[in-house]
Amino acid sequence: MAKPRSISLGSLLTTLADNATRRFLSGSPTPDPGGAGATVRFPPELRGWLDEQARTLGVPLSTIVVMGMTGLMEASKVEARGVPDADGLAAEVELIAARFQRLLRVHEINVPTALELFADDGITAAVLADPHALANRLQQGMIDRLARDFAVSPRWLAAETDNPGVVTGSWYKQLSTLFRHVDALARAGQDPEIILVHAQSADLEESRTIKNTRDWTYMTVLVRRRIFADPDRQRLVTVEQWETEPWSYHPCREQLKAIMLWAEQARRPRSIRLMGYALSDDIYDALRGRRVLPVDALRASQLRPWYPGDYVDGIRQPEELDGARDFLHRAWPVS
Repeated sequence: MAKPRSISLGSLLTTLADNATRRFLSGSPTPDPGGAGATVRFPPELRGWLDEQARTLGVPLSTIVVMGMTGLMEASKVEARGVPDADGLAAEVELIAARFQRLLRVHEINVPTALELFADDGITAAVLADPHALANRLQQGMIDRLARDFAVSPRWLAAETDNPGVVTGSWYKQLSTLFRHVDALARAGQDPEIILVHAQSADLEESRTIKNTRDWTYMTVLVRRRIFADPDRQRLVTVEQWETEPWSYHPCREQLKAIMLWAEQARRPRSIRLMGYALSDDIYDALRGRRVLPVDALRASQLRPWYPGDYVDGIRQPEELDGARDFLHRAWPVS
């Protein structure tokens, strides 16, 4: 006796949807020639999510619904036709488009601003609404420029990796590289801010005496800057991620304090700011692993501020200042 087939509600709905799509592709349905609209009532949570998407992108709610349903329709066509997605190309195209749109959302760039910023790249409202057209515009040159301007991984934008983060540079044993970079940003009017971050579970005092390297406390250097020096676009900011090094290791700690000293001294003549934050442990771990963009990490985490100036004004750990000053003078002799 044949074993009864188990049918779940999900599989039943999927079958019904596939059958409906096949009828649509066969030409049997007759669409409303007038293209009349339909009144749809959304559950409160779904309506709230849709409204937030519309506000973020700066488009009507109806546009968000059409974009979502169009994507669902195209996906169902592939399934109903039984056409394999050769090498995942269709999914890759949609992923590239989705990551560009995510880049806009993360940096709070609405549709009108995006159309202005990328007009020379052929990005129009119609292109933004069509994943295939959008991916077609994202050629390698544009991807490289986006990666540079927004401090993200070009491989992530090209759907070659799941990690969006990228390390802009290293500062350990090459402090002058960081100093010259931040100084250039300040001179270009990009209003840089050096941000030092660590996990909230870390204790900067006790971690100096930790001998077991597995328990060391780490510090990541971030640089928040304007994306464009243009005064009309000053609200658009991103965050660069520089190398992570152990605060528990004495030479690294002294060089981190040299960074603090340099930023404090550069604050007035070049408007370079300095701040420290403790991030929740899971967010900091994701940041170190480049699984999250720094600009996202600073928003997603419950930030606990701390003040790097306390470590270079003699209040905390004054015995290490001589070493920090020596590193500073070697890296930036004019200070």
